[in-house]
Amino acid sequence: MIRHELYKIFSQKIVYIAFSLLIGLQVFQFFNQLPDIKQIQVTRQAFQQYGGLVTDEKLNWAIENKELYGNNSELAQQIEDETDPIAKQQLREQFVNIRAPFEVAIDILKLDENIQHRKESVIRIEQKLAANEPPPAYDQQAIFLTKERNALLHMASYPSHAFYKDGWRNILNYFEEAGHLLIGAMIIISVAGLYSREYNVKMDALLLSSRYGRSRAPIAKIIAVIMFSCIVVITFFGIEFLCNAFIYGLDGIDKPLVNVTSFFSSTLFPYSIGYYIVVRTILVCIGTSSLALFVLFISAHSRTPLVPAFAGGFVFLLPFAVIFMESFVPYSLVTIVFIAFRFFEFLQFESFADYSYVNIFGYAVEYTSLTVTQAIVYILLTSILIIVTMRKRQVKE
Repeated sequence: MIRHELYKIFSQKIVYIAFSLLIGLQVFQFFNQLPDIKQIQVTRQAFQQYGGLVTDEKLNWAIENKELYGNNSELAQQIEDETDPIAKQQLREQFVNIRAPFEVAIDILKLDENIQHRKESVIRIEQKLAANEPPPAYDQQAIFLTKERNALLHMASYPSHAFYKDGWRNILNYFEEAGHLLIGAMIIISVAGLYSREYNVKMDALLLSSRYGRSRAPIAKIIAVIMFSCIVVITFFGIEFLCNAFIYGLDGIDKPLVNVTSFFSSTLFPYSIGYYIVVRTILVCIGTSSLALFVLFISAHSRTPLVPAFAGGFVFLLPFAVIFMESFVPYSLVTIVFIAFRFFEFLQFESFADYSYVNIFGYAVEYTSLTVTQAIVYILLTSILIIVTMRKRQVKE
């Protein structure tokens, strides 16, 4: 029955139309924003030559060569003033060859700065714990501060690695940039008509009067929608991953995430980039499933696909709209929206594993645990409501 429900999802022409348009938009955006390929190749070669494990020798090299490679303003001005196309291209290639080692030197120095920042953060946390700064209502904050301190100490002992990170930044930022919007749109478009179309062709009378029409069939549809959600997430993210891997390579996939310096302030994930990608993709699959089942639940109550599509899009984009209207909306309403309608956040998990916490009735609850728990509760709740709806549904002539 699950296979049959999956077949019904993939038999919709709208699925292939939406997939083609959204994937086409994603691939177009990637290549449209792509820097010069020659520049990428030269920079990647520079990281392979000068990068790798950061030692005292490489740190000294970065300090000595930062000014040497960075002082290229005169060359940049020559490129701007040059009118001959051939000479201008030659100057650009020269500029790229000079700029590439400079980027390696900057990355090495940033890695060293981050180690110092981590040590300073540990000192500040220990001072907070010693001074007992958190008020009594936040006693549990000490637990999270201790976790954060231990994670920082653990990561401070990691050897730093310099490698080309532009591709990894694209991949790691995918879900909170365009990814969640593309995936959310694909899910809403594909799931909105699953029940509605059955009602329109009077197929519900046949299904509900069959042996398992009110028991196993809804469960099979729920499982099929969850599987489809995972397929969508993996496919969209997989294409983004492959595009970046093809252009930028996979150097550093086995290195700790903290080596990607732009992620230092937003995560304390102590493992490799590859492991982070796998875990976060699983979490996004869970969040996407909660959105898909919400849309399926609305579809079970509507005879037209437009209603569940509109409802799904509304609750998905509502927090985004509230952000722009925050000055005109009461704070209590903003709080309710961000607590009850978190599908926008479920498809991002932007603050994943950063030990941030939320105050709930005086208790400090870890953000990631709260978000995952809420997404799973939504999945269970909507699944139960769908099953109850179909068991109680009366067939209309």
